[in-house]
Amino acid sequence: MLDGMYCDECGCTGKKIHRRYREHGYCGSCYAREFIRRQCPNCFNLARLPKDIPDSICRSCEAKKPCVRCLVSGKPVGKYTEYGVVCASCAPYFRPKAPCELCGRLSNRLTKVKRFGDDLRRCERCAISDHGVCQACRRYRMLGEYNGRKLCKLCCSGDLKLCEKCGNTISAGRGKQCEICYWETLLKNRALNNCALLGDRLLQVAFLDFARWLGLSSGFKKASLVISRHALLFEKVDTAWGHFPDYPELLKVLGADYLRRHSKILEWLQENKGLVIDECLKKDLIEEERIQNLLSGIPRASKAISVISQYETLLRDKLRKGRISVRTLRLLLTPALALMRLCELENNGLPSTKQVKRYLNISPGQKASLTSFITFLRKEYELEVVLPKNIKCTKLRKKFLEKELVILTEKEWGNTELLYWCKYALELFHGLRLSMKSVKELIKNREVYNEGIIINHKCDRVFLPLPKCSGVNQLCQNSSLT
Repeated sequence: MLDGMYCDECGCTGKKIHRRYREHGYCGSCYAREFIRRQCPNCFNLARLPKDIPDSICRSCEAKKPCVRCLVSGKPVGKYTEYGVVCASCAPYFRPKAPCELCGRLSNRLTKVKRFGDDLRRCERCAISDHGVCQACRRYRMLGEYNGRKLCKLCCSGDLKLCEKCGNTISAGRGKQCEICYWETLLKNRALNNCALLGDRLLQVAFLDFARWLGLSSGFKKASLVISRHALLFEKVDTAWGHFPDYPELLKVLGADYLRRHSKILEWLQENKGLVIDECLKKDLIEEERIQNLLSGIPRASKAISVISQYETLLRDKLRKGRISVRTLRLLLTPALALMRLCELENNGLPSTKQVKRYLNISPGQKASLTSFITFLRKEYELEVVLPKNIKCTKLRKKFLEKELVILTEKEWGNTELLYWCKYALELFHGLRLSMKSVKELIKNREVYNEGIIINHKCDRVFLPLPKCSGVNQLCQNSSLT
């Protein structure tokens, strides 16, 4: 039955729907019978309200309610639902999805576009299929074909203008400035706006100097897009010092992770302000931050915190004596923390040989780093913990290789996917664990068949199967892997 031709109240067909109230349609006769003229309980104005719902309010009061989806009041009403009023922005989300009559994609925003000259209901993507970036003025507009180029209406006219700033010739659709001058002006305006947030006069001059340097080194477009983000560091410097201090103090207060996000400012300080960056100090501070992040993951009420604290004290003593570096300290703490977390999950106690073996089966590469912690446990807690001599991680590696090969079968193949397939297949099927460079050299001289490829490794001919995906064999035949 067509919408609008069926009354939900009386069930009659062929009648025009006069009013819809809470997703319920009323014809003219039912509306006159069910809606009586009385005072709205909210604004006390006269309005036709349903007689069976005493607390109903008029449409004006209903429209002032917040949208049931976005909870914003005062927006134009798009739909009245059984749940309440819905604004015009959220109304499409309450429509049933239907297929686009052009591409078949499901959408709840189907619309008819008059300029296409048809009655097809299009999705939001097909509705702007004739829009794009003009190849002349670089503006996003409705495009047309002109001498094999996609141009907007203004650029299709062929008229030329002069840039008001540099005097270069530009297309008609560009506006008053060329693209370079536009981004340069935008960078200048944004730099001045951010400069007003700084209190120190010398720091304001330094920020404008940095913005100019950033535009010349990175391009005015990129600089204008990131200049406001870099202004945050200048604000922190203005609050803390009023000028840029030496690198150790800057590193100590702001941290290496924060400074890494503003590497362009450090580069500018090196070139123009003579800032000297201590790489050793930087690396040590980064390692210290990583150590603190590791330690912060331990629950304070657990047994692990006391054990790890004693172990860290031992390692710190070795660090002061110069026997280990900060990086080595972090590498020794990492497996110790992971092992203690495993113990917390199981019995909230100290590690046993069985738990050490279980952990090394999961992380076999940590055996050497865990030796120091096991020695510490034997000495301080008199535990009879033994490191296993052989770690059976072959099964884990095999599962990893099988998983990676399955993932590759689901991807669209290129040269990279072919290289990784050959690398994993050589290790899984033939026990050859080779580097990517070696695999690339091996498969340059390959023989391609329907079921796979054959390559020569030393004196042996090795067969590698290929997945039954479309285009894989053609890729193996045509790819040069250069």
